[in-house]
Amino acid sequence: MNIKEISKEERPRERLMRKGAASLPERELLSIILRTGTKNMSAIRLADEIIALDKAGKLLLSDCVPEELSRICGIGPAKACQVAAAIEFGKRITMRKSSNRYVIEYADQAAAVFISEFNHLSHEALKVILTDTKGRVISVEGIAEGSLNVVNVLPRELFRTAVRRNAFAIIMGHNHPSGDPSPSKADIALTERMCKAGEMIGISVADHIIIGGGTYYSFKENKII
Repeated sequence: MNIKEISKEERPRERLMRKGAASLPERELLSIILRTGTKNMSAIRLADEIIALDKAGKLLLSDCVPEELSRICGIGPAKACQVAAAIEFGKRITMRKSSNRYVIEYADQAAAVFISEFNHLSHEALKVILTDTKGRVISVEGIAEGSLNVVNVLPRELFRTAVRRNAFAIIMGHNHPSGDPSPSKADIALTERMCKAGEMIGISVADHIIIGGGTYYSFKENKII
């Protein structure tokens, strides 16, 4: 749908002004950064095309450079630079906010972080908390999003950001939309695989938290890790 076909009060910019940026989905936030679409594609549709590039979608954007974005049909150098600049600006603000890092010592502290991250999702997703040598949180990173009941992730996807951010350890976290946080056989196998991979590259998996129904399951508390 063309932006002009949307009622004025429901257009992304107007809704942002009225309700705040946090109320908009990623596709609409990105469409505002892009400002315009192409002759055959609205800014929202162009944002969808960018986010749908691969399973990582938004994660891909966090690491891309203008040259990569320019390869997308409808994204010229100007739009590529707009997006890259907005992402970098956001990263720098986040880094400044995290200058007074908090420490995670117990599973319930990590669970509180993940509950806030997953409470709006109806599908399964996997995120990690990156920590330094003193257990201070460096950042919370999205790794993968799956169907209603499955997340498939490779070790290189899980540890790529941890290596880049020089993390000492990670805390894995994913949600069970069913509401039951009990681990499945696949969850246990995933955890074991990631622990082994972490040992090989020198980044430990401190815990794996599963969120479901407002509560959590900790692999560490249950002595699986």
